Amino acid sequence: DINNTPGTISSTPPPKIITAPITEAPADVQNAPTTPADQKPEPRKKGRLVLVPAFNNYYPSNAKTRARFGESWPSIGLSFAWRDANTDPRKIELRLDGMGRKSDDVSAYIFPLGIGVSQRLSTSKSVVTYAGVSANLYFGKIKSRIDNVDTGWRMTAGPGAYLGANIGSRINIQASYYGVPSIGGFGMSGFNLSAHFMLF
Repeated sequence: DINNTPGTISSTPPPKIITAPITEAPADVQNAPTTPADQKPEPRKKGRLVLVPAFNNYYPSNAKTRARFGESWPSIGLSFAWRDANTDPRKIELRLDGMGRKSDDVSAYIFPLGIGVSQRLSTSKSVVTYAGVSANLYFGKIKSRIDNVDTGWRMTAGPGAYLGANIGSRINIQASYYGVPSIGGFGMSGFNLSAHFMLF
């Protein structure tokens, strides 16, 4: 500005700029989800021992054995399995099956006692398939008046293999092969079809 007084020049001072700290974060930062760094994982479920009765039908592979004792032998078996919800429910199993055939002149019994290890093949919401191998002790007894054979109880060892499926949480079906050495001149190896029902 120029005053009316000659020879004098005056100016207005520049405006002051006042700054203040920002007290609120932007909206996109405020609404961002937060994840706690110390979030704990879900606890691991514990395994349990289960009792599994079975209904079996045994088919001897030896022709002489089938001719003397029958084409198929029905039986009832029992197994104890370690059920682990985090892995395969039939990963390790201790099985005792009883197969037998009896009439007035002949009788045949075989009890496999074994430990099996299985591998899961496929899985869905309701069905899990698996395959495995086993090491077994076989307790057997053969009696045949026609052949003049009465072995009493014998114990032998042999391998086994199986293929099966778990249906839901309580039903299992399985096809097994038992490699049983001969007893009293009769081949005792064969195939077993079984249905298992978990009690608890």
